[in-house]
Amino acid sequence: MNKLKTLFKDCRIIGMVGDVNTGKSMALYHILTELKKTYQFKLFSYGLRCNLGEQKIYSVEELEAIRNSIVVCDEFFTLFDLENRKKRKLIENTLRLISHNNNILILTGLPENFKKFIM
Repeated sequence: MNKLKTLFKDCRIIGMVGDVNTGKSMALYHILTELKKTYQFKLFSYGLRCNLGEQKIYSVEELEAIRNSIVVCDEFFTLFDLENRKKRKLIENTLRLISHNNNILILTGLPENFKKFIM
């Protein structure tokens, strides 16, 4: 729990990378369940199948409006158009705004999604 406390102390972007069917979402459910036992926080999600009592979001515009919360984007590549290199600057601006709004953003995806995203 101490490592989770440290990881979720300040606003940041956290990436969970793994191949298909390796338990990324299950690990995420476990982490959030453990955090809820100790802390109170607002939780938003995109793409989570199970309900953790969070508010669901469906667009980048909704994501940009969130403040002081934990935001989970499961399979984040479906939210951001990573195939379009012209949108790279827009994605960078969105991530900066999320950070300025004092959020913790958790992105989960496949290794190839992060390559496209980071490059």
